[in-house]
Amino acid sequence: MPEHKSNLPDGCVGTWEVDRPNGVIRCSRCPAIYPYSYDLALAALRENMYGAMLKTATIQGRLQRDKEGGKSS
Repeated sequence: MPEHKSNLPDGCVGTWEVDRPNGVIRCSRCPAIYPYSYDLALAALRENMYGAMLKTATIQGRLQRDKEGGKSS
């Protein structure tokens, strides 16, 4: 699994970009960059999908909380 290289306390929240013509996989936010491989590209895609699902669940939870009259944070 590729790892982000970030100085942020909670880690990097970037997504992986597969740049096959240049033979690399890079992060959209931090300086992480790796040589392209099929297995690494699949791992990067999987991590991007998990991130998207987590973001969707977070938004749905906030909408539900707001609908029920909960506090915003």
